[in-house]
Amino acid sequence: MSKIQKYINYIADPRARRSVRSLFSHFMFDDEAMTFRDIVFGNGINSNTTPITLAGAFTTGILMSGAGTTGISMTGALTTGISVASTSTTGISVSSVCTTGMSISGACATGISITSTTSTTSLAITKSSALTTGTIRASNMALTMTAAATANIVEALRVSITSNVKTGAWANAIVGSIDYSTAGAAHGMAASICAEMIPPNGSLARGALYALDVVFGCGASSSWGSAGPVAFMHLENWGTAAYFSANAYLLHLDGETAATGSLLYTNSLKIRIGTGTKYLPYSDAEQGLHLGTNAAKNTMVSAAPYISIYDTTAAITGSLRSMYISQTHTVEATASQTEGLKVLVTSNVKTGAWCNAVCAALDYSTNGAAHGEAGPIYAELTLPNSSLVRGELYGLGIGIGVGASSSWASAGPVSFIKFDAWGTLTNMNASGYLFHLAGVTDTANGLFDVIAAAGFDGCIKILIGSTNYFIPVSLDNAFV
Repeated sequence: MSKIQKYINYIADPRARRSVRSLFSHFMFDDEAMTFRDIVFGNGINSNTTPITLAGAFTTGILMSGAGTTGISMTGALTTGISVASTSTTGISVSSVCTTGMSISGACATGISITSTTSTTSLAITKSSALTTGTIRASNMALTMTAAATANIVEALRVSITSNVKTGAWANAIVGSIDYSTAGAAHGMAASICAEMIPPNGSLARGALYALDVVFGCGASSSWGSAGPVAFMHLENWGTAAYFSANAYLLHLDGETAATGSLLYTNSLKIRIGTGTKYLPYSDAEQGLHLGTNAAKNTMVSAAPYISIYDTTAAITGSLRSMYISQTHTVEATASQTEGLKVLVTSNVKTGAWCNAVCAALDYSTNGAAHGEAGPIYAELTLPNSSLVRGELYGLGIGIGVGASSSWASAGPVSFIKFDAWGTLTNMNASGYLFHLAGVTDTANGLFDVIAAAGFDGCIKILIGSTNYFIPVSLDNAFV
C-alpha cells in the first residue's frame, strides 16, 4: 500500500485524493502483489472527457495478461475511450486468453486514438491458431447502417497515407499477404485480398456497384515524363517464376453463362468505357485470335458477324486501310503452304441465294468518283528480281476441286469465272469491257502478238495444260 500511497499524494485535489485513497484501501493489501482486483472504471473515475490518458514515457501503457472475460470495456458516451500519445515502446498489449481483449460499445467520438511519431508499428495484432473448423479472423470490423442517407460517405475501414515527401522502395496503403512457406497449402480457395459485393435482393433504382473500385486523383500539374509507368493496376510475378509463367492464368472468370447481351458471350466480354458499352474479344487458342476451334466451333445464333470494322475518314493523303496483314518469311521452305489470309466456308447442306467465301464490294453511292484506278479486289504479284529456276506464279489463282461423283446436269452453269452486270446497264453495255490488259507490248509469239491474218489483228497467248494456244483478237467487230 505504501507504494501506491506515493502516487496518490501527487493528486492535487484533496477530495479526489481522499476518494482514491479510500478506493484503493478496499481492494489492496500491503502483503499482496501490485494488482487490482474486480475494479470497474466508468465515467466516474474523474470528470474529464478522456477516462484513461497515457502520456508518460513508459515501457507498456496497458498490459492485460490474465485469463479474464473482457480486458477493457468502455460503454459510456466518451469523447475518446483510450488515448495513447506517449513515446512508449508498447501502447496497448493484449496477450491474455480473454474472450474479448478490448470492447468499445459506447457512443464514443473516437474509440481508440493512437498518435505517434516514433513507433515503427502503431497497432500490431499477432495471432496463432490451431483451429480446424469455423471462421478464423485476426481482426473483424463490422459496420451496420440503420438509416437511409443520400449525403454521407460510408467507409468501414479507411487507411490513408499522406506524403509530401519522396517514399521509399514501395508505398502501399494496404498490403494483403499470404505466405504458405514450404509445407502450406490451400484446401479450397485462397486470395491475398477478397473483394465481395452482395447487391440488394431487389431491383436497383440508382447507384453504381463495384466489387473493386480503383481510382486515380490527378492534380492539374500531375505529370511523370520519363518516370512511370503509371497504370490502374500492376501485375507482377516475382521469385522463381518459370512454373507460374507456364501454368498460371492472368485472371479467372467463373459463374457466368454465355448469352446474347450478357457479360459473357461467344468470344467477347462486355465492358463499359465512359457511358458506352464495348466488348473485348478473347481467343479459344493461344498465339492469335481464335474464335472457336476446328474441333469445337462456335454456334452463330444471329446474322451478326464475329468481327466488324466500321471506319470513316476525312484523310486525303496516305494509304487508308481498315485492316492490314503483313507476313514476312525468313527461312527457305519447300514443304509448307503459305497463306496470308484464308477464308473457308464449309457446307454439307444447301446454301441460299448466294454463297461467297470472300465478298468484296466498292460502293461509290451517288457522288463518289475514282481519281485513279478502283476495284473491289486487287491482286498483285511482284516477281523475284532474278532468274526463276522453278515454281508457277500467277497474279490470280482460281481453282475448282471436283469430286469423283460431282455432276450438275440441269444445274449450273459451273465455270472458273462469272462476269455479272446488274442495275441500269445502258452505259455499261455501250462502253464497258470484258477485261483490260495493260502494260504489255507486241512481242512475237509473246503474251500479245500483233499479226495480220484472216480478219484478225493480233492474238493473246494462253496455256491449256502444257500446250500454248492463241486467242485471236480484232481491232473491229467486223473481223475484216
